[in-house]
Amino acid sequence: MSLIIAAKDAAGVVHLLADTQQTKGVIKNNYLSDKNYKIIKPIGLPNLLIGKVGELRDKTLLTAQDFKLNELTKITFKDVVRTIVPRMIEIFNEGGMKIEIIKEELDSAFLIAQHDKLFHIGDELSVTEIDDFIVLGQNHGELAAYGVMNVNEHLPAKERIIQAIKVAAKTANGVSAPYVYINTRDLEYVIIQEGE
Repeated sequence: MSLIIAAKDAAGVVHLLADTQQTKGVIKNNYLSDKNYKIIKPIGLPNLLIGKVGELRDKTLLTAQDFKLNELTKITFKDVVRTIVPRMIEIFNEGGMKIEIIKEELDSAFLIAQHDKLFHIGDELSVTEIDDFIVLGQNHGELAAYGVMNVNEHLPAKERIIQAIKVAAKTANGVSAPYVYINTRDLEYVIIQEGE
């Protein structure tokens, strides 16, 4: 399973952190190629990040396709609902998934972050705008991370999400280091090793 944590800071920057573990059956691996990160910089959506937990297939399709939405330089809730989610469905359908809205749920959930905006797209394609933070992922790890995020509200966003994922990794076997960090200001991946 996966874990992604995102939090906004006082300056309006969204900080995202994900583990690198991928599990298939009883086999687990950690991948450090940017093509395998759970937080991607999609083609054709400028300065935007998409985080994904769930089926690897869904992230693979989103990584490989051009969203062709270069005009969306400052997204709104309406843009996510009316433009980004429908384009995601098109990409999934072009990839052979044949998603029919309302009839089917995905096996994944997503985060969309750009500048000071953070949105959650649920497995049934509902959209929620996030004001502070969100944790997506494995049940035990997700619960542990939520606890850490709630009791450490006084910490800077980056430090807060790092502490949360480390606690989650100790309580959930589906979450492990190294971790991939990125924020909406710098848009540069940083690898955080266990113990850092």
